[in-house]
Amino acid sequence: FFAPLDYDGRGFAIAFVTGIIGSCAQMMYGFALYRGPVSLVSITSSLYPLVAVLLSQTFLQEKILGRQWAGIALGIISIVLLIKRRKKDTEQISMNWMAPALASMGLWGVWVFLPKLALFTISP
Repeated sequence: FFAPLDYDGRGFAIAFVTGIIGSCAQMMYGFALYRGPVSLVSITSSLYPLVAVLLSQTFLQEKILGRQWAGIALGIISIVLLIKRRKKDTEQISMNWMAPALASMGLWGVWVFLPKLALFTISP
């Protein structure tokens, strides 16, 4: 009834690390929300695909087209513009949310990238 499982230590390790990274990203996101406005934290964190694309280019030699580079640049510019606009709207805005929001963005980018990396490093 039950077939024996084909165990691959590398696959287990990547799955384990992926889970830890996803949990850490979620904690950083919660910490950023505690410290800052959801309007800025959510937008900053939601740009995590930028990290996944850059990791894919670096480690998997995936090509990024000019349009994609333009999208990456516009995503980064959008964060800067939103923060600058927000500073003008309020007299004081604390930036202590930015580090955990960027950390969640980076961690989620790695979290998305790792399964793709696993497909290239673990043979079926």
